[in-house]
Amino acid sequence: MPDTTLAGLLDASFRSRPDEVALVFGDEELTYAELDARASRLARYLIERGAGPEQVVALAAGRSVLLVVALLAVVRTGAAYLPVDTDYPADRIAYMLDDARPALLLTDSTAVSQLPAGEWTVLDEPALQDRLAACSTAPLAASELRARMTGDTAVSVVYTSGSTGRPKGVIGTQRGLVNRMAWFAELYSFDANDPVCAKSSISFIDGTVEILQTLVHGGRVVLADAVTAKDPAALADLVSKSGTRVLTAVPSLLQALLHEEETSADGAGRLASLRLVLSSGEPMPPELPARLARSCPDARLINFCGCTEVSSESLYAVCTAHDQSIGRPLWNTLAHVLDSALRPVPPGTPGELYYGGVGVGRGYLGRPTVTAERFVADPYGPPGTRMYRTGDLVMWRPDGSLAFLGRADDQVKVRGVRVEPGEVEAVLSSHPGVTEAAVAVRDLPGTARALVGYVVPADGDALDPVALRRHAADRLPAAMVPGTVVVVDALPRTPNGKVNRRALPAPDAAAARTAPSSPDEQVLCELFAEVLGLPEAGAQDDFFMLGGHSLLATRLASRVRSVLGVELGLRTLFEAPTPAGLATRLGGGEGRDAWSVLLPLRPTGTRPPLFCLHPAGGFSWCYTGLLRHLPPDQPVYGIQARGLTEPDHVHDDIDRMADDYCARILDVRPLGPYHLLGWSFGGQLAQAVATRLRAAGHRLGLLALLDSYPPEALPADEPTDRSEVLRFLFAEYFGVEPPEPADGTLDPARAACLLRAAGLADFTEDHLAAIADVLPASARAARAHRPTPYDGDLLHFRATLGRPEGLPDAEAWRPHVTGRIEAHDIATTHGRMTRPDELARLGPVVRARLDAAR
Repeated sequence: MPDTTLAGLLDASFRSRPDEVALVFGDEELTYAELDARASRLARYLIERGAGPEQVVALAAGRSVLLVVALLAVVRTGAAYLPVDTDYPADRIAYMLDDARPALLLTDSTAVSQLPAGEWTVLDEPALQDRLAACSTAPLAASELRARMTGDTAVSVVYTSGSTGRPKGVIGTQRGLVNRMAWFAELYSFDANDPVCAKSSISFIDGTVEILQTLVHGGRVVLADAVTAKDPAALADLVSKSGTRVLTAVPSLLQALLHEEETSADGAGRLASLRLVLSSGEPMPPELPARLARSCPDARLINFCGCTEVSSESLYAVCTAHDQSIGRPLWNTLAHVLDSALRPVPPGTPGELYYGGVGVGRGYLGRPTVTAERFVADPYGPPGTRMYRTGDLVMWRPDGSLAFLGRADDQVKVRGVRVEPGEVEAVLSSHPGVTEAAVAVRDLPGTARALVGYVVPADGDALDPVALRRHAADRLPAAMVPGTVVVVDALPRTPNGKVNRRALPAPDAAAARTAPSSPDEQVLCELFAEVLGLPEAGAQDDFFMLGGHSLLATRLASRVRSVLGVELGLRTLFEAPTPAGLATRLGGGEGRDAWSVLLPLRPTGTRPPLFCLHPAGGFSWCYTGLLRHLPPDQPVYGIQARGLTEPDHVHDDIDRMADDYCARILDVRPLGPYHLLGWSFGGQLAQAVATRLRAAGHRLGLLALLDSYPPEALPADEPTDRSEVLRFLFAEYFGVEPPEPADGTLDPARAACLLRAAGLADFTEDHLAAIADVLPASARAARAHRPTPYDGDLLHFRATLGRPEGLPDAEAWRPHVTGRIEAHDIATTHGRMTRPDELARLGPVVRARLDAAR
């Protein structure tokens, strides 16, 4: 193993290939020299601020070039990086930061609004960028560091699930990662600029290793954005477009990618560029190697086994259809199979797996007791060395490789994420209606293994399993939220009083989900699951709480029409979003109501309603994805353009539209407070409606605008004729590739045919013709409007990607708003502002402001 540090490996790689491409993110590319310069500047600034060996620096930023620059800069200072996933619940992030007490907190402008209060250094602030520009771009000299680095110096602090109910931080060492990086060159010989797709969350050790390992060996990091990283179809497209040769994917994701390849009519060959697929975190399905070989005949499949405590991976095996071992040790790594007295067991005999060697970390940050339980003295190594007790039950095979048999404790892995049931149990038990909780892994019907929560209610309390899952989702990462919760009278016990997890009842349809009670409900449950990509759905499952949004709603309506032969109006789905509710209303002929001015997205609830004003296209279905992020008792209404159903009322005057919409809002709720939200053109409408309601003496609670700007700040490039409008809608809203201009003009009839073929049949020729007239009229109205100042506060969300030249930020509203302007940046484009992932980021902010307004 080379006698160096991770920073030393990176410096050598950067010096040897300055002009080769190091990093690709979307349309942005950086060479090794450019990336080196940016990282060196930032490293010097961080050293000035106190970063150095044995210090911890927290890194909480969105997936971007800046994330990679910051990671490299922290490594160069010699500090230990603490990766923080900004999608984690705020309480979990706050706990990690309080536990690790980092010397510096690094973030960017897109993530800072989602993080707990603290002295965050926002790396893309203009003032800081100006300061960094004055720093030297030369590689850091050892004399510039605050202290000398050694092999035992901490390189990372990565938090994993904790058996005591709280996550624990694993301290990794320089020596461990250097060994891992150096060994990888034996497994795969990089050619210059070999593309490696980096898509794992940085909150896991794999996420940073994907990036650092590629740069150490001279490859090209192809960084997937947050949306692509979670979408198998988009990820397959990125692999194809970038020519990715190396990909890391847990078996369940790899299965999803292969399914995309096998079922897509035009997708064959998207994974053909792969030469090495690295898989870990889950048992390898026996059929997976053969499936990969069929789609990617030139790719090797390597199964890794390891954990954060031993610098990511310790064992590897080349997978074939006939060999499902977990492999043999990496360089300088020892694998011991021992009995309860730490004595080696013979081949073919089950024992517990212990790792020794240079990869073993220093233990858990600030947890000496837990460290002593897992990091034990190594009786087979040099004096003073330790080995890590994995809790895995394994046995030696005759060929000298290891076979995995199960766990010696309660720890499980779900979707590649290590989960300590005790942490999930602590969260469920914190619910006021729960006296006791247990968590186990079960094979739910039609799905892979999933977490199941078992709860005992307090005396007289009736527990709602859906509410308990929501309680868990507010406090735990997504992979740790139970797939279902079962209410039981008592937890089964062993003779010594411990919970007997093997005796916990297997969740059946009645316990996990409400079973359908009629043939129509059964069919609807199956269609819900099909459209949402879920293994199953219950009769009382809410379409939008399961992740549905407006585009998926139109697909569901199309499938109901095909399978049941009846019309499912989208308004009906908005009003009755469960299979049981829909079954009583099938064939009601209410489809036309989905286009009316007042669209009840969620008409019930005790709170003051939220009214969502339509964008330029006139329809408000785009806000359905917001429902799952708002309180269940929050009514939500869409306000849609009257011109969609009454062509004579295509307004090009915002003042007249605002008068009309105010009247409809007052019909629903004669007294305030009123909450208003609008995306794009809808933001101008919302501001105009707010001024009228305020002038009439009504109280306003919330005015929220999604990437919306006053007329003087708008670009002058909106489409004008019908063909241009329809192409714009295809590209920005429908998610369907518009035909090439050479194919002729795109009229409403042809557009409707194309949408029917894509499963979006609710957009008829008449609807598309109306939209094609409403959108240009809205564009004219937006430019001609002269806003009246609104006497109140404004909540503004700005899309930061793909912005037109000269488009301002929230301060453009300053002449038209007298109160405070609260601005948030979302790393997305204008057209994606109401897509599910974006609403998942801005929805909690809207919910918090609605709660505050109460």
